[in-house]
Amino acid sequence: EYPPTKYDVPLPVTKKKNEATAIVQWSDFHCDEVVDFATVNGMNEYNKDIAKKRAFKLFENTVKLTDSQRSAVDINNMVLHLGGDAIGGYIHPELQQTNSMSPLEGIFYAKELIIAGIEYLLQHGRLKNIVVVTSRGNHPRLTPKMQFANDYSMNLETFLYWSLADHFKKEKSISFKIEQSELAYLTVYDKVLRFFHGHQIKFAGGVGGITVPLHKAIYRWDANIKAYYNFMCDKHTYSTPIPNCQINGSLKGYDAFAVSHGFSFQPPMQSFTLLDSQRGV
Repeated sequence: EYPPTKYDVPLPVTKKKNEATAIVQWSDFHCDEVVDFATVNGMNEYNKDIAKKRAFKLFENTVKLTDSQRSAVDINNMVLHLGGDAIGGYIHPELQQTNSMSPLEGIFYAKELIIAGIEYLLQHGRLKNIVVVTSRGNHPRLTPKMQFANDYSMNLETFLYWSLADHFKKEKSISFKIEQSELAYLTVYDKVLRFFHGHQIKFAGGVGGITVPLHKAIYRWDANIKAYYNFMCDKHTYSTPIPNCQINGSLKGYDAFAVSHGFSFQPPMQSFTLLDSQRGV
């Protein structure tokens, strides 16, 4: 026989919680595009109605994730990165043949979805401040190729973002950061965050994927403005390859392009990052 020693586990000492900011990426809705399940071996399906259902679940889960973290930290502020490619547009001939809406119809549909999402955050998110940082995607452009000096004036998402800002102009708890540059910067807790769509990152199908091109791009940008952390979208068939960059998924999910190029399957997903005032990302 052995009488075990009885140990009383002390209750934790209640301490003041750290403050943290939730950083959420909503991007690559491609809400006008259609994915036929037969073209992706039954692994996905997508159309405007499915886009709406997934968007509503995204808005719900954004609040759920924020609430789940509040047991450990105080979260009063959110950065919402609208990262681009709300629509697929007509940049490829096949999109002109298969999209369910024209680019103008698509951009208005995307606007309605995002308005619903932001209003849901305002009603249920228990947030004091929401900063909306925007990045223009390559799909809503009005030119055959991406341009540099005047992309700002040749992209339907410029209209989308300014019209969203106008819609919420009376909401004191929300502000919009809409840049003419491809890169947007925001400082949170003295840490500089960089936001961009991601079409700037190119690779030629190498084994390492976008890891080396992404490292190179961030290294060059850091030479001008040093960023603590990066938020990117666009390459939504990859996992995050480097530790200082969050790469968002997509609402559309796996498509025929991904099948043809042998990309790993990724379910529809969007990113949630927590920036703790003391511990960082």
